[in-house]
Amino acid sequence: MFKRLMLTVLSLSLTFVTLPIAAQLSNPIQETIDFGSLTLRVVDWVQVPNSSGSSARINMALPSPDGSGRVFVNDQRGYLHVIENDVISEYLNVYSVLTNAAPASFFGTGLTSLAFHPDFTNNGLFYTVHLELPTTGTPDFIQTEHTSVFRHSIITQWTAVNPA
Repeated sequence: MFKRLMLTVLSLSLTFVTLPIAAQLSNPIQETIDFGSLTLRVVDWVQVPNSSGSSARINMALPSPDGSGRVFVNDQRGYLHVIENDVISEYLNVYSVLTNAAPASFFGTGLTSLAFHPDFTNNGLFYTVHLELPTTGTPDFIQTEHTSVFRHSIITQWTAVNPA
């Protein structure tokens, strides 16, 4: 079961200011920074399955708010995975339901985000964001001062029948 809300993503123009070389190279912290006692160790944990014949495009990993220890991972190519007890499995193929989704063909496209309702444990609500071409529908919200629409951002509310 899902609901959708369509927003617009606008084309943006960015202007960069180039500083003189001396300003680019100056060190804002002149004093020496001592080494601390913390170390970082990176270990392999799980491998997200390939999607669409290529490596998955992982955008985020989010712990389930229900205290179960599960971690949800989105693949920008339309898959939502769950890691439970160090085993990864497909939780939802978003694009099998949302057929107007724009392919994850370049940076910032595809299934871009995931969020849980604060009471997910009881109501099973969670949200995804994906992009669609502007020809797929009329947005519920649009900023009228911008006329160049690049993609629509779609927020979809999902209900897990059994949140556990």
